[in-house]
Amino acid sequence: MKQLFSINPNILQRYGMNKGLLLQEIHYSFVNKTKPNEFYMSVPFVYCTANSFLIKFPFMKRQNIQRYLNEFVEDCIVFSTVANKNNHDRTKSYLLNIEKYNSIINNVKYSESKGKDFIKYCNCIYD
Repeated sequence: MKQLFSINPNILQRYGMNKGLLLQEIHYSFVNKTKPNEFYMSVPFVYCTANSFLIKFPFMKRQNIQRYLNEFVEDCIVFSTVANKNNHDRTKSYLLNIEKYNSIINNVKYSESKGKDFIKYCNCIYD
């Protein structure tokens, strides 16, 4: 069975094909959260590994996926943390900055001060 991928042109222009597909997958996972265990303090998050994305995107390399995720964190489009306190499970959780994502899709300027507020908010949630 063939998988079809769709990507917003503004996401494509900003991040490129593979990185854009990964971001849209994070967005899709983020907005379709329904299970209670996928929320942390009432906030939905994406709990995943580079290997789990590799299953959905077998044409990408694991190292590239990991690099893209780190770049998303640097760009303040996602916040990353290890929510599980067990030493044997270091899987990261990702929280999408939906305001920044929507500003990219709608081609609207995003205030960097909002990005700093987003990071402060995330740090409060995960502390």
